[in-house]
Amino acid sequence: MKIKFAIFFVVTGALCLLLPACSKAEPPAASAGTGNSTPYVRAIDSMNGVFSPFFGSSAYDSAVVDMALGDGLLTSDRLGNIVYNAGVAEGETIAYNGRDYPYNGIASVKVETADPDNDGKVDSTSYTWTLRKGIRFSDGEEMTADDIIFTAYVYLDPSYTGSATINSLGILGYDDYKTGKADFVSGIEKLDDYTVQFTIQGINTAAIYRMAFQPAPLHYYGSKSAYNYDAKQFGFSKGDLSSVKAKDSSPMGAGPYKFIEFKDKIVYFEANPYYWRGEAKTKYVQFKETAEPDKITAITTGAADYSEPTNSKQRLAEISGYNSNKQPTGDKLTYKSVDFLGYGYIGINASLVRVGTEDGSRASRNLRKAFGTIFAVYRELTIDSYYGDTASAIEYPISKTSWAAPRPTDPGYEIAYSKDVNGKDIYTSGMSADQRYAAAEQAALGYFAAAGYSIVDGKLAAAPAGARLDYKVMIAASGTGEHPSFMLLTKAAESLKKIGMNLTVQDIAEASTLFNAYQNGTTDMWVAAWSATLDPDMYQLYASDNVIGKGTGSNFYMIADPTLDTYMQETRSSLDNNYRREIFQEAYRLIMDWAVEIPVYQRQEAMLLSTERVDVDSITDPPGGEMTTFYGMRIDLLRMKAE
Repeated sequence: MKIKFAIFFVVTGALCLLLPACSKAEPPAASAGTGNSTPYVRAIDSMNGVFSPFFGSSAYDSAVVDMALGDGLLTSDRLGNIVYNAGVAEGETIAYNGRDYPYNGIASVKVETADPDNDGKVDSTSYTWTLRKGIRFSDGEEMTADDIIFTAYVYLDPSYTGSATINSLGILGYDDYKTGKADFVSGIEKLDDYTVQFTIQGINTAAIYRMAFQPAPLHYYGSKSAYNYDAKQFGFSKGDLSSVKAKDSSPMGAGPYKFIEFKDKIVYFEANPYYWRGEAKTKYVQFKETAEPDKITAITTGAADYSEPTNSKQRLAEISGYNSNKQPTGDKLTYKSVDFLGYGYIGINASLVRVGTEDGSRASRNLRKAFGTIFAVYRELTIDSYYGDTASAIEYPISKTSWAAPRPTDPGYEIAYSKDVNGKDIYTSGMSADQRYAAAEQAALGYFAAAGYSIVDGKLAAAPAGARLDYKVMIAASGTGEHPSFMLLTKAAESLKKIGMNLTVQDIAEASTLFNAYQNGTTDMWVAAWSATLDPDMYQLYASDNVIGKGTGSNFYMIADPTLDTYMQETRSSLDNNYRREIFQEAYRLIMDWAVEIPVYQRQEAMLLSTERVDVDSITDPPGGEMTTFYGMRIDLLRMKAE
């Protein structure tokens, strides 16, 4: 699950080998642009500087990578459906809301299942990716099947430590390759200079999404002298990704812009003259680190042309105040929003917030449920105060935009952490807000008692072994409380203090500090947001073999549950979405029982542009086309207004 916020694309000197496809081209004629050399400036949150398609882990670093690497192998339409023929010359046309829209991508994909015994059991599934001819990297070299194969082998290398989970897809021959029994992965085959076929065991519905990566240039991230497909050499020495890591701070690929440098908290880009859709209409782009409170004023002062401010009531009022019509879109600022494919949450590290030494014991779960109960009761207050109608509470750890999300009409649907330790409803209809808070405090005391805490006169007196009377939660609220969940945490801390638990709310100015803390497992609790994929896949976040220090290290909750692992595999092994949805719901209930992730809100994503400097009609394809959760801006089409 790669964390991304800006929607810029359709979800989407070495010697060449002696292949006709690997030729160096002269830059194509520049597209007709504005003739304006003024850069387009995007205000962005702080970046870690790990601008790698392989090892980047923050949303903001990924946004930089996307500019340089460009589209992935898979293209989707405005409903999030796969466009299988995006790579053919004419692309594919699909209707949405009564209008036909063209879709083009760098590749087409064909999916085939094999049932050799004709017994109704699928033995294997193949994914055949065919590149559009003429896709060139920003140095002019053409993208070929070898670049796809090189990229795949980086992800599948035994020493790979990034967050991608291609190695969990059951690609034929991967286990033998990983353990040294084979020197290649039999399930990855080069069919011709532009076509690669991946074959996996059985069925895995997540596979097509996980393997739809951005092809990275072999000649840049690896070595052509170390690549020979027939000799089972794939561009680097197996077990040694040092050549790949060496490029962590300077991405290069087939995207619309070339990365120039990252200096003084600004990333500089220049239009890629070889971009396959045509040279971008605006020659220069900058990503400028900007604190959340400054994302609107940065545009009004000319310091930035685009930002993604938090979509709050206060911010909408501030935006409207700059326009003469006192509306969010006017003569100074243009506001757009779509439902965000993701959600806000509070995370809890099960290895740090536990009783004794067992992360998953009933006592440990009760301890975390005590916190969950208090956090959950303040969600509506903080959402209404901060977001108004632009967000709503969610009850399970999945975006409401997903087809797999539990609905109120589903059997067993529950409001998050609304039951006491005995399974009884904490709240009754007609309760006032204060009565609900008091009821939550009493329910939390019940969970603390069940976790082994001693209680004297209605307050916690002593903690059981392995647990504490004080915990810390980190939130990146710019050091000023500027975050939708900040009020929630402060109110929760007040409630917890009443019953004898000290919760320290640590407001972090730099988001990168928060990322490092929870990704390294050094904070008890944290506040963040996930963005989701087109088809939900839980493996990266919850698989036992991905806890910090193992596998991808991307299971920051430290949840290790064999039953949950089985559920995750079942969601991948069926093509029946009705059945998959039932299993997903069981999995989400189990995560809620572990109480390592408290779902908070589903929000709308705000996009703010300068009406004065940006041609706001130029940002969609075609002009005036609808943006959706799954289909957004086209940065290569954006034009700055003439000076």
